[in-house]
Amino acid sequence: MFTGVRLDSRQLFWGLLFLLIGFRLLLLVQYILQDPFARVLLLDARVYDSWARTIAQGDWWGKEVFYQAPLYPYFLALLYLIWGEDHLVVYVVQAVLSIGTALLFYQVGKAYFDRQTGRVAALLALGFGFYAFYSLKFLPTTLALFLVLLLLWQLRRSEQHPTWSNWFLSGLLTGLATLVRPSLLLLVVLLLLWLLFVPASWRLSFRYGSAFLVGVLLCIVPVAGRNFWIERDLVLIAANGGETFYQGTNPRAQGTYTPVPALSTHITEQRVLGRQVAEEALGRPLSRREVSQYWWKQGFRYIREHPLSYLVLLGKKFYLALSGKDVSLIYFARFEQERFLPLLRVFVVNQYLLLPFALTGLFSMRREHFWLLAFLGVQLFTLLLFYVSTRYRLLLTPAIILWAGKGLVDLPVLLRKPQVRVVLLAALLGALASFVFDQRTPYARADQHHNLGIVYNTLGRYKEAIPELVTALRYRPSSPAILTNLGFAYYHLGKYRQAIQVWQQARRLAPASLPLAYNLAIAYEQVDQEQAIHHLRAYVQAAQSIATEQRYVQEARQRLRRLEAKR
Repeated sequence: MFTGVRLDSRQLFWGLLFLLIGFRLLLLVQYILQDPFARVLLLDARVYDSWARTIAQGDWWGKEVFYQAPLYPYFLALLYLIWGEDHLVVYVVQAVLSIGTALLFYQVGKAYFDRQTGRVAALLALGFGFYAFYSLKFLPTTLALFLVLLLLWQLRRSEQHPTWSNWFLSGLLTGLATLVRPSLLLLVVLLLLWLLFVPASWRLSFRYGSAFLVGVLLCIVPVAGRNFWIERDLVLIAANGGETFYQGTNPRAQGTYTPVPALSTHITEQRVLGRQVAEEALGRPLSRREVSQYWWKQGFRYIREHPLSYLVLLGKKFYLALSGKDVSLIYFARFEQERFLPLLRVFVVNQYLLLPFALTGLFSMRREHFWLLAFLGVQLFTLLLFYVSTRYRLLLTPAIILWAGKGLVDLPVLLRKPQVRVVLLAALLGALASFVFDQRTPYARADQHHNLGIVYNTLGRYKEAIPELVTALRYRPSSPAILTNLGFAYYHLGKYRQAIQVWQQARRLAPASLPLAYNLAIAYEQVDQEQAIHHLRAYVQAAQSIATEQRYVQEARQRLRRLEAKR
């Protein structure tokens, strides 16, 4: 007879725990030694690193309203101040944080359920592939998960031992978590409502509610005050909510991140373009809050005008939120596993496996599990409101892992109930069907190869970059960005005519691109000086009034003078 997952032996539990920790550390070593993505940061990761370096070098206040949640770059800056600006330090610290998160799963599972559930949850967390993978990336995911587990544990302590200090600490952790994931502000509202109605008296409600609120405000008020000081407008934490909402709620949206013509895929350019488009549409200068409001309104306009399409879109988001499919934006676990990280195969736990047993575990739900349900609801609502990506979806998984642990531990008892057997069988079949379907619908193949091509270009490994970029073009043949990077590789290998051919193709797709115009000019300089002069003059004329191009305009003028002197 099946007895469920039992880890009564402490030796067995600790043995499995240390085995998985050992594999985690080996994965870190393999990543640092073998994976080129460890040496080149892309997109958001690069922005966080640059922001942290700026803070560490003394500019801790900044000059603009926070566009992204600020805690993670300040966390990185602290590491840089202590140990120097070394990426290796960040990788090691995040590996330790991720392992610490797994140990917190044990404490949280024990606090909400029982010791057995805590042990199973800790092992599931250590074996969860995306936790292992994202601990290797310069992204806020690992820090967010650590704070969330710490918060769930502290909320349970506050409920069991309601004191002013416990609820203050709960508020402090909630505030810190919102500085990594601002969507958790919704959790603040739920917690305050709970504290308003659940304690035995209004006096206790006020006492604990005020303690919690003071803790939250200690984190949020300095950030909101700093934003107000800079722009004289209220931005509680970060100002990119409107743009993010529109990226997930527009006629092109498919449930995950969707590039839209008005907004760049690069976060720094998006900040500029988002404001530029909004100000042109409204005909006046806008504060950062007003820019965000403009994009919120554009998203809601789409909902009003296309309600049926929006319902279909919500269905896609709901499926992606519960699916185990990797819908990443920058880094792709399976791609890196196949190319550089074979040890990642050890971490077999995924959402396909967890969800059926989590649904089973829900049959053991009691009143004290409210916080898990509330947290799950807030995260699911956030994904449906904005869009689903793998790293954002990971904040759903703490509650799923804990309930999956409970479901596995209580399985023999739960299976005596006919409704549980039906739910588990249906969930297992659904997970299997979802897995098969997702494997047959590959995601972002062009981005996978393009990003690796960018990495190789940055490392000066141009011969290796070319096949990656050519492969990316097969999946996305009309991409100016891929063509630009392919031309870059050809140029640095001295294949100037091939670079010109590729950049000309990119120019036909993006005729307004000034960087492409400049690239073409310097490529022609190697093979046809008259064409180089023509393109340099055209570039200078087009770019001379653009502030961001002034450095290159000066270089172009110097090149022009040199070429004209040779005539």
